[in-house]
Amino acid sequence: MRHPHEIERLYLDFDGFFASVEQQVHPHLRGKPVGVVPFKDAQHTCVIEVLASQRENQAETFLGKLLTATRRKTCRIWAEQAPFEVKDQLKNRGYRWSAGTDGGRKSWYVDVDATLMETELRFLRTEIYGRDLDLSVEELDAFTRFSNRS
Repeated sequence: MRHPHEIERLYLDFDGFFASVEQQVHPHLRGKPVGVVPFKDAQHTCVIEVLASQRENQAETFLGKLLTATRRKTCRIWAEQAPFEVKDQLKNRGYRWSAGTDGGRKSWYVDVDATLMETELRFLRTEIYGRDLDLSVEELDAFTRFSNRS
């Protein structure tokens, strides 16, 4: 049996065709949210059933949690022109480096829940810059979070 390791493409199954085929072949999947992932050069697909599952002692399914997280507002905070000496402090706090490719910013940034934005801005002003200054913040939602157009 082949065990593919690389996803070649991801299909958007608007009419549920791929999922319905898998549910016909695997009756235990009927009535559950199903994702179908094709692998590069594979004869078979991977069926994702985990979204319909839930952990013990939890009422919400993984799909429910995913949808809740998708609806949550996130803020991208840019630590532009942060001193080089604080790079490890930023990395330890979850900041990532943007190399500025494709005309983007060349800067450290972090995505935080909108409710934590003020806390993160306070951290940058006191611990990283040592002064009060205007910092660049972008509000992200489900439509802009993974878009290269944002």
